[in-house]
Amino acid sequence: MVLGFCPPWTGLSSGSKSSCGKSICSEVAGVAASICLGVGLATLPVDVHHASASVLSEDTLFRRYIVTNGEALLRYSLPLGPAEDKLEIRKLQRILEDIDIDLRSKGPIALRSAKKDIENIQAALAPGKQLNLALDVPRAKREKAFEEIQGIASDVDLMSKAFDAEVKRKNSSKGSFRRVSVDIPRESALAHVANIETMMAPSQLPYRIPSRYKELPRLVGRASVDLEVRKGNDSSFMTKDGKKEESIVLTAIVDGYSAPLSAGNFVDLVSRGHYDGEVIVNRMRGLFVLTGGEGGFIENGKRREIPLELKLDGDPSPLWGETLDQAGLSEVPLSIPPSAYGAIAFVHSEGNPNDGSSQFCFYIKDPRSMEARSRYGGIENGNVSTFGYVVGNEQYLSQLEKGDVIVKARVGSGLENLRRSES
Repeated sequence: MVLGFCPPWTGLSSGSKSSCGKSICSEVAGVAASICLGVGLATLPVDVHHASASVLSEDTLFRRYIVTNGEALLRYSLPLGPAEDKLEIRKLQRILEDIDIDLRSKGPIALRSAKKDIENIQAALAPGKQLNLALDVPRAKREKAFEEIQGIASDVDLMSKAFDAEVKRKNSSKGSFRRVSVDIPRESALAHVANIETMMAPSQLPYRIPSRYKELPRLVGRASVDLEVRKGNDSSFMTKDGKKEESIVLTAIVDGYSAPLSAGNFVDLVSRGHYDGEVIVNRMRGLFVLTGGEGGFIENGKRREIPLELKLDGDPSPLWGETLDQAGLSEVPLSIPPSAYGAIAFVHSEGNPNDGSSQFCFYIKDPRSMEARSRYGGIENGNVSTFGYVVGNEQYLSQLEKGDVIVKARVGSGLENLRRSES
């Protein structure tokens, strides 16, 4: 098998390359225009600063933030219905995301905007208003939802205190604002938000998978997968504080709503122990890490093959069996693109996008790069089936090398969402 979606082996047409180049130029022009006009994040109108239901289709600074953040992409790709923008929990989510964007711009106007956002969240979490956040959750899950809401409230209080302390330190020392102390509780609050939104998602897929794939496993929701990876060649993983670790555990969220067959195949193979002992076989710096067994998964003497499946941003169901170029949709963004750091996708051969089996790769693009921030997700967009993102210990992906070993892979949660076939 070869990486048919990666240069120089890509089979993309010259027209596709031109479109990709055009989108990148548009991104550069958009950023340059914002700088020349002095437009700051905090001064953007609300309808630009916030995303619509088709979040990746909006050419905004907010969208550029979303497409490089796997956890944000997973939140927005949940099928919560056509009125999801009106859900109270989604409004809260966007404010938490806006705070991150404001703090990245670092200016005094942005800090005032972030402070106002924190106050708005605290007002929304007042005891008399918390019920509004849980009303859209099915009745049987509301008790658990209230626990998550309490977690959000606690995190926001910590975030507010950390913000005030950092502003005080900044003003007294004339230094820059250090956002890390605010980010920790903010990210924890967003994790609680994601848990609530997952409770609101349907327990079955909101569309039908074509009958020609009835023998293939599918995931009718989401699952988490833990991959224990050990360093090869007597080397070690390095932690942020300089300590050495022989092995680490990567946690991935696998999305059956956006890619049910790819996600189902992956969870099925993990549950069978297929990846235990597999070796990292290739690595291209700044692009991907490849593993999973080149020969594919053989069952009853037959190689299981998974079709390319691509869910377009804003569409109710995926597109199966053809690339975006083949479908004439090369400039349409995906709901879970390969642009975000830690994206997971199956490998297929150059000439056949429908012969993926067990070999997969992690994408490790620099979130600051134009390739990652491009509206259309880079050259792989529409040519690989992204089915999830590494969201735990993803910082270690850049340290993976050829010869490292997946010691053990296991399904952490969501195995009940796996169906071995259509029946």
